[in-house]
Parts: sequence; structure tokens; C-alpha cells
Amino acid sequence: MRVARAELAGRVAGRAAGSAHPVEVSDARRALRDAEAGAKAASASVRARRAQLEAARADLALNADPHRRPLPRAIAAHDAVVTRWMAYETDPAKLIAYPTIGDAGDPSTAAFLLALDEARQTRPDPARRIAPAEFGAYRDAVTRLERAFDTAERDAHARAEGRDPERERTSRATGWQDTAQQVIAMSADALDRAADAAASAIAAWNARERGQKQRKERD
Repeated sequence: MRVARAELAGRVAGRAAGSAHPVEVSDARRALRDAEAGAKAASASVRARRAQLEAARADLALNADPHRRPLPRAIAAHDAVVTRWMAYETDPAKLIAYPTIGDAGDPSTAAFLLALDEARQTRPDPARRIAPAEFGAYRDAVTRLERAFDTAERDAHARAEGRDPERERTSRATGWQDTAQQVIAMSADALDRAADAAASAIAAWNARERGQKQRKERD
């Protein structure tokens, strides 16, 4: 922005001396306005990020019941989405009724699977101390995961009922960009990652179920 101001000052001085064209002065003023707008936007972004970190710190500082603390709540929300999804994956009748919910090539399902992979990768170990930024990243990933699954499930039901989910999304004012829209033009690599995420999640679910069954048998 200092450069833009210096440029404008030089153009104004040049105009006064008769060596600068009015258009050059106008262009310099426009460049300064653009620089000021960019600086304000950057400052707002920094403030927003700082506010998010402060909120995460405040959440982590809560001395409530362990099950009501922010990290266990986020983990519970994460697990709840996986449970909702696995209700389809483990029920052949549901998969037949709503086939796109199990299709990694479907845009909204692929978006959900990528969000699922992001949540898995950012999920911290609850047994260790975590930084506010780490918790904030996981919390935000879980929020995106919940939205993505809601979209995938809603689209699967709409298609099963012969409705067009794309048209329905256009008619709704949700206030946030629909997750599936971000993957309409996904690359083959992204689709492969979505399929891999599904396979990893199912394998982890099956391993957890086996572990719980073995613990019950020992008890």
C-alpha cells in the first residue's frame, strides 16, 4: 500500500508539473483504493482467524464433565456421522433403495467421503494435550463432514424418489455453498481418493466392531 501511495503522490506531483496525464493520476488513485481494500480484507481475515483460535482456546479451557468437553463432543459428532453412514453400508436393503449413498462416483457422496477422510486425518488423540489450532482444525472438519453427509443423504433419498437434487438445491437458500458443488468437476485422482477413504473407513469400522465384540466376550 505504501508503494501505491508513493505512486499516487508522484503522479499528482507530475500532474501539477504538467508531466503526468490525468488518466495516469486516475489509475494511480484506483490502484491505491484497490491496495487499501486488499489490506482491509487481509486484516479482516487475520482478525477472523484470531477469533477462531480464541474460541478454540476457550473451549479447551472448559472444566466441565469430560464427556461434555469440546474434544469429546467433536469426536462423538464425528462417530455419529460414521454410524449414520454405516447404517447404509451394512444394510443391503438400504443400499439397494439408496444406491448413490454407496457410490464414490456420485458428486455429493464423493464430497462426503473426502470430508470423512479429512476428519479422520485431523482427528487428534484424546489422550494427549492438543493445541487450540489443532482442535479448531478438527472441529471445523467435523462440521464440514456433518454438512457433507446431510447433503449426500438428502440427494440419495431425492434420487430414490425420482426428484432432482440439483434443482432442489438451486431453489433452497441455505446460506452456504453446497459441498457437492465443489466436486462436480472432480478429477479422477480425487474420485480415487474418495473411494480409498470409503474403504479405509469401512475397514476401521469393522476393526472397531470386532474389538468391541471381543471385549464383550472376555467380560
